[in-house]
Amino acid sequence: PRGRLARAPAIEQLRLDDAFTFAALAERVRDWATAHPDAHWVTGRGWTYAAFPGGLPSPLQLDALVPGRPAFLVSYDGHTGWANSLALRLASVTRETKDPPGGEIVRDAKGEPTGVLKENAMDLVGRLVPKRLPHEKERVLRKGIAQAAAWGLTTVHQAGIDEPELELLAKALEAVPRLRVYVALDMERDPTPDALARQEGLRRRFASDRLRVGAVKGYVDGVVEAKTAAMFEPYVGGGTGLPNWTQEELDRAVAAYDKAGWQVMLHAIGDRGIDMALTAFERAARANGTAGRGHRAEPLEVARPA
Repeated sequence: PRGRLARAPAIEQLRLDDAFTFAALAERVRDWATAHPDAHWVTGRGWTYAAFPGGLPSPLQLDALVPGRPAFLVSYDGHTGWANSLALRLASVTRETKDPPGGEIVRDAKGEPTGVLKENAMDLVGRLVPKRLPHEKERVLRKGIAQAAAWGLTTVHQAGIDEPELELLAKALEAVPRLRVYVALDMERDPTPDALARQEGLRRRFASDRLRVGAVKGYVDGVVEAKTAAMFEPYVGGGTGLPNWTQEELDRAVAAYDKAGWQVMLHAIGDRGIDMALTAFERAARANGTAGRGHRAEPLEVARPA
């Protein structure tokens, strides 16, 4: 789920990437909301944790900026969402709502939701945000491909995509013939024979110089800023992050893909998350007698020296 929301096309959305203070962010949100009065939802991406005292925003701040419409803004790293009170009500997120697996509803001292939704909890509100139609997604993909080509990029890696998006990407590349794309499909938590066969069909079908499927992408943990990256030692204030798998689950999935000849890309940031990823790679190679798969763990922010 987190990958799905983190990949939401941002080219035609409200962008907050360079709004590093709350004042700058507030101006950007107000201006966009005013310029798009017909937008049912105010959505966007790019806010940074440092723009807020204590590192996290509140729904009241967003209520003041967008008083009459639901609003949901995703952080720059794609791992935390910020909802206003109306969006929380529409999603039925209350003090009684339980944290979903692999996610956290941040609450105040009274137990009330603050509007901050970490990792898989983002889907509680994100699932209500109007989805782009296929032709709109294709238009955005074409813009992104053209922008990458204009910057001089010749090859990019798309780390995580589903089959409908892959079809749209193939169509978009036909219209902008100056870029090659290496694709990682979404990694199945339980890669059954049927699931592996379906993905193998896509790997065989998309094997050209322009568009090649050769990997799968999974998320072991979250990010340091949201305290969701999986750590061996607790964060200041408590908690050791939100690992998305048990070691046994990860070992089984990685081993299945390794055996089938796939490259595996694993998002891993905390020292425990990195250890889980490297352990899974090591055990898969030993169990399958394989080598040279080129598995990747990334971004590797807090690795132990060992």
